[in-house]
Amino acid sequence: MDPTRLDRDDVTPKKHLGLPDKEGVKQGVIAYKIAAHAADLAKRHPGEIERDNLLSKARFEFRWEDQFSLSLDPEVLS
Repeated sequence: MDPTRLDRDDVTPKKHLGLPDKEGVKQGVIAYKIAAHAADLAKRHPGEIERDNLLSKARFEFRWEDQFSLSLDPEVLS
C-alpha cells in the first residue's frame, strides 16, 4: 500500500465494526481532506501553500469570514 495514497475505505472509524452513519462518513471525509491537504503541502503545491499563508494571515488579523471561507470544512465553523 502506498502511504501517500488514501483509499476511501481507510477514512471512516467504523469500517471494521459496521457501516458508518451520516456523521461517521462526514468525519471520514474531513479526515480525508486534511490528509490530502497535508500531502499537497508536502509536495509543495503552490496553491495549497498560498491558501495556508492566506489563512494564517486572516487568523493573525482576526478576519473571521476569511478564516471560514479558507478553512477545509467551513460548515463546522459556522
